[in-house]
Amino acid sequence: MSTLKTNAILDSRGNTMMKKGGIIQIVQYSYSTVFERLSNGGWDAMPGVLGNGSASITPRFSDSRILFSTHLHCGNENTWRANLFRTYYRIGGGSWVQFQGGLGSVNYGNTNGVCNTVCNEYLLPTLSTTSAVTFKMEFYGHDSGGYLHLNQNSVNGSSSGNDSGSASTITLKEVQST
Repeated sequence: MSTLKTNAILDSRGNTMMKKGGIIQIVQYSYSTVFERLSNGGWDAMPGVLGNGSASITPRFSDSRILFSTHLHCGNENTWRANLFRTYYRIGGGSWVQFQGGLGSVNYGNTNGVCNTVCNEYLLPTLSTTSAVTFKMEFYGHDSGGYLHLNQNSVNGSSSGNDSGSASTITLKEVQST
């Protein structure tokens, strides 16, 4: 996890002043392990920090918005793959709320270790909270062997390598409301 805080100005009384529309803080979570999983006909949690609900940001201001970004490195083994992804958030210990409708990826390659990047961003509405907001993702594969091959890329055709050290990420940015 990396955190960057910026755009804060303290006045002579110690009050924080923020530029409207500016980025207040950025938190990024990375998962670089090669992950392969056959979808069992339902939605499965993404591995590690991508799906366990530990990716979080605590807004400094209750009127801030959160920009959710993800980069997923989806690979394959000698055939095509289709994967769908759903995104969720929750405030504090509340219920999970699906947002955005998700994203998808279709890959085809006749060589093991081919990897395509799926990028996505979504600006959530104001959540009216200064409590921790956590995020998680789920995936679903196509019915004919919908394996998820995450971070799988190789220069020698290996089906399980991550030669470039790719990391799939969730990036959360607190944005001051305009």
